[in-house]
Amino acid sequence: MVARKNSAALFARFNPEMARGISQKQLLASLDPLISDQAPLGKVITESIREEGGGVRAYIGEYQWRADRSLTLTFDFAPGSGDKIAGMRIRPAIERKAVALNIGRNIVALIAARDAKSLLARSTPEFSVMVPELTLQGILNTTLTEKSPLGPLVSDRIDSVEGNYLRYSAEYIWRKENEQNLAVVVTFEAGGANRIAGATIRPALPKKLQADPKADYKQKSHLMLPFAPGEEWYVVWGGTTRSQNYHVDYPDQRHAFDLVIRKNGKTHPDTGKENTDYYAWGKTIVAPAVGTVVEAVNDLPDNKPGRETDTKNAAGNHVVLDLGNSEYLLLAHLQNGSIRVKAGDTVKPGDALGLCGNSGNTSEPHLHIHLQDRPALLGEALGLPMTFSDYTADGKKTASGSPIQGQTIKQP
Repeated sequence: MVARKNSAALFARFNPEMARGISQKQLLASLDPLISDQAPLGKVITESIREEGGGVRAYIGEYQWRADRSLTLTFDFAPGSGDKIAGMRIRPAIERKAVALNIGRNIVALIAARDAKSLLARSTPEFSVMVPELTLQGILNTTLTEKSPLGPLVSDRIDSVEGNYLRYSAEYIWRKENEQNLAVVVTFEAGGANRIAGATIRPALPKKLQADPKADYKQKSHLMLPFAPGEEWYVVWGGTTRSQNYHVDYPDQRHAFDLVIRKNGKTHPDTGKENTDYYAWGKTIVAPAVGTVVEAVNDLPDNKPGRETDTKNAAGNHVVLDLGNSEYLLLAHLQNGSIRVKAGDTVKPGDALGLCGNSGNTSEPHLHIHLQDRPALLGEALGLPMTFSDYTADGKKTASGSPIQGQTIKQP
């Protein structure tokens, strides 16, 4: 019915609430811009049935549509309605990987040409305000010179797909004399806009990971997961390799975890432009162990997801706990004004510390947690291997373990 733009037949399948909310004329008006001779609805790519709760079932199908993107259709069916449609969403899916890579490479071509004006012309308003043209031009001119231009591509990938933003990460040949390459990371809007929302240019990391001086350390504290029992969190970054955990190149964060909440493979159900869109936003973060509060920062603003970040205050609003035995726990990126403890307080497992936020050096609401050998932040400490007790990972009971990227973890 959608493929044929048969609004009459589709409207006839609506339940009364849906029919009151949208007219047949409005339904056709929403289908007309999407389905055409140039962009017909093609074959199904993937489809699934999802239980929404309360007996409501959702059909999610991704269909071939345009050369650069597919179309996602979602229909909700309420119980006892004779399969009447209780909800409907039709939206373009993100660009195909090959298209997204090409977009990233085209942006890098502007960087290689040191064309600040053109870069800002295709940027979001927020990025243009944060990085004035003179500032951007200065960065390009000092990084890319006649002696050290941006050379051929070494490798690239789309390594993050969250909300309406894609992150293109690449390494290019740069300074041949000392075999130093340049890493370029560009965040841009998906869904056809492709405007630049963020960019980082820095020397590439050494090819060989430095030895871990604390690799054999045995944790003395007994840690529970830092959130309420029954909540399922997803490990975005965690593990001992670069592919599992980008933190491994930073001595104090080497064994850190970044945790979010995901449902149906996404961290939010809506556009992702507001912090309130995210499942993790506002979730209570609790003390994983008995400890004394060494530091609590509570007054930093929360970033707009995908469009702002605070590199000067990387941990954002945070709590540092002294667990004893030279073990210090950092819980970072908490919500502005939400922290309920202060320096000197004693906490026990399960005590509320604050709410999950988006402050500091972040791209979206999440919790950063790591263990280190002294209270000082910003590189003065060494990270310690970290294990949690009595939790489940992907549904399997774990008496003691260290989660890795891709696992879903829960405190029973």
